Formats: sequence, structure tokens, C-alpha cells
Amino acid sequence: MLRTIQATRYLKPLREGGSLPAIVEADDGQLYVMKFVGAGQGAKALIAELVAGEIARLLGLRVPEIALIELDAAFGRNEPNPEIRDLLQASIGLNLAMRYLPNAMTFNAMVSPFPEANLASMIVWFDAYITNVDRTPRNVNLLIWQDNLWLIDHGAALYFHHDWKNYLIRSESPFAPIKDHTLLAFADALPQADITLRARLNSEVISPIIDLIPDSWLGQEACFASQAEHRSANEPGLIVTFEQLPEQYYQDAASFGWDFRRLEKEGKLKIIMTTPEVGQLDVEGMEGMIERAADQLGVRRVVVDSISHFMRLTTDQAELRWLEFTFINSLKRFNLTTILTRENHMLLGESIPNSSIGFVADSYIVLRYVEIESMIRKALFVLKMRGSNHDKDIRQYDITSQGIEVQSKFEGREGILSGSPRRLAESFVQAFVKK
Repeated sequence: MLRTIQATRYLKPLREGGSLPAIVEADDGQLYVMKFVGAGQGAKALIAELVAGEIARLLGLRVPEIALIELDAAFGRNEPNPEIRDLLQASIGLNLAMRYLPNAMTFNAMVSPFPEANLASMIVWFDAYITNVDRTPRNVNLLIWQDNLWLIDHGAALYFHHDWKNYLIRSESPFAPIKDHTLLAFADALPQADITLRARLNSEVISPIIDLIPDSWLGQEACFASQAEHRSANEPGLIVTFEQLPEQYYQDAASFGWDFRRLEKEGKLKIIMTTPEVGQLDVEGMEGMIERAADQLGVRRVVVDSISHFMRLTTDQAELRWLEFTFINSLKRFNLTTILTRENHMLLGESIPNSSIGFVADSYIVLRYVEIESMIRKALFVLKMRGSNHDKDIRQYDITSQGIEVQSKFEGREGILSGSPRRLAESFVQAFVKK
């Protein structure tokens, strides 16, 4: 848990960095280096600083204490420097602070004492892991304080979150900038560092670090629907399928550029092939395979494909409704966010599935095929989203390597759900002129 402190006095800007961090005094009487949310890279630099810093601490590397720091609207009103005054006004609210290390010296790779091979290798491994481009001879971002080496300034790390396109695929790419690392010449124990540090990292220890990110720093990404989705971008997931073998899932996913095999090996995904009968008994019991998989991976999200197969269990609609209700609520008991797929036997036409689960589902999204000018288009609309004034438009969509890409709404047409929509002008003629 990070402490939250209050900035009380602005002391000195640190102009070494492009984002104008500053030494400030807080309400606990201590000095901190403050990083501002209103600076050039905004909240993303603070997120990288927080996540990378706490991962370093988890690995046993020395990082100054990180805290959240509140900046009041009255702070800096009398600041004479307009650049600093604008920065302070743009940073009202929650920012990030690192404990100031007085009388610390900047590390110099040309001056002894030199770091031991084990420590240098751990730092190089860590910087490759967090994709840190900013630990070079030009910007070493290492301090010697009380005869120990301390890591600072990780705002340039985790640069994938500046562009989320293909971020999982890009995560497999070698981190070429590591060749410029200021400690690489001392890192003679990289294989051992890899064995040691890799064993210390998993979703169970990283998820609590991600949870430290303040909500106010999230939710500004167009590719994520909410702060929760943004926060969970790298969380593991679970797929429960009643109709396809895992091998088929691997092949289907590969056609979109998704390597499900790799994700399973890395503990980011688990695919369970079962039947509705077994699945129902599994969630009703204690410590079934779904619950065990969720616990082992730290899963918070599960896809069930598809709930339509529960119709094999009974022809009685009341019993079917009860079976689906108990299955879904059992998944909620595991604190899982669940996406359920359900088939519609109508390829085109006005029919909306007569779903027995609509009453228990919090959200209901309908995907349809539409014929327009002798071409099949895909349509998507939100039928229900509990507690939300959701978008009422019927929109086009496509499935890409990035997932579902929601596009513009169908302009100038009506009768979209009929499968054969008409232009609005044609509708006007039919309604008024032909009469």
C-alpha cells in the first residue's frame, strides 16, 4: 500500500529531466522528488514510474520509497516562473513522489567502485524486462547513496502503453536498446540473474502492483472501455469451451495473430474443454477445475463458449433458466467477470434471441449479419447494460488482430435488424409517395 502525502512547499525544479520534476516538501516534513501528472507524458510516465519501481523493489533492487502526493489548487499560485506555474496548475490532484536522497552521487561507470557482476546483471535483466530505454551512459539514472546503488527515473519504461496496437505480439520482440545499457559491461552473470529473477515474478505478485495505480491516471485510452479494463490489460484469462478442442482454439486464434500456446506457457491463459454436464457440476462443487484454474493463474475474467449448449441438458424452459442461472451465479461467486456467448439460429432477419439468461446478465450485446448492396456486413448493438445509459446506435464492426473493432454507425438507413435495410429516402417514398 502506497502512502498518500500532501505537497506543502515547492523548493527547486530539477531541470535534468524534460518533464520538470521538482524537490518538494510534504506534510510529513520530508523531502521528495515530485513527478507531475501535467507534464509532457502525463499519467503514463507516472504509471511506468510506479509499476517499474515497485517491480524493482519486489526483485530486491534498491528504489527510493514511492508515494502518491496530492497537489492542492492553491499550490504554486504565486510562482513567478510561468512555465512552472502552468505545470503546477495542470497537475492539481494526485501525482507521484519519490523520497529524496540527500547528498547522493550520480553513478559513473568510469569511476570505482564498480558494481558486482550479480547486481549489474540483475539491473540489466530488470531493465530489459520493463523495456527501460533510459539507463544509458547519457542518462545513467543510478545514484550512489550510503554506499549502495539506487535505481531512479523509470518514466520512460513500459513504453508499449504509449501504443497498445499489437502490444502482446510486440512483447515477444527482442529488446534491442539493452545493448546501450550503462551496466552491460559489468553484467557477467545474466543467465543466473534470469533464473533467479524470473522465478520471483508471476501474476500473483504483479497484480497487486497494478492495483496501486490510481483510477484518476487510467481510463483515457480509446481502446479500453473502462478504467478496470485498462488496469487489467495484462491480466491472465480463462476460456471454458463446450464445443471445440483446445487445438481448434489455437488454430483459430493463430489466424488473427494470437499465439494462445505461448500465452498458456506464460501463465496468461488457460483453455478448459468440458461439457455442460461436467461444467455445471464443477461450479456447484468446491474447488472444481474452473475455480482451481482461476486461483492458480489469478484469473479475473472468463469466456464461456457457448451457453447455448445448456439446451442439451433439458427441453424444459423453466429448468433451463434455472441451470443457466446457477451456473452464472457460481462464476460470480468466484469473483469472475464472465463473457457468455450464445448462438442465434437466424443468419439474417429481425429475430432477437429469446434468451433465458437476459434477466441475470448485466450486459447484453447482439452481433448480427446485415446485407447491404449485395454485401454482408457485421452489425453490433447494446441491447442491455444494467445501470448505464448506453449507446443506442447500431454500429458496424470487424474482428481484427486487435480484437473487435467497433466502427461507425449505419448512416442513412433503417431496418438494419431486418437483414435487408433500406435507405431513408426509399422509406419516405414507401410511406408517403406510394400511398
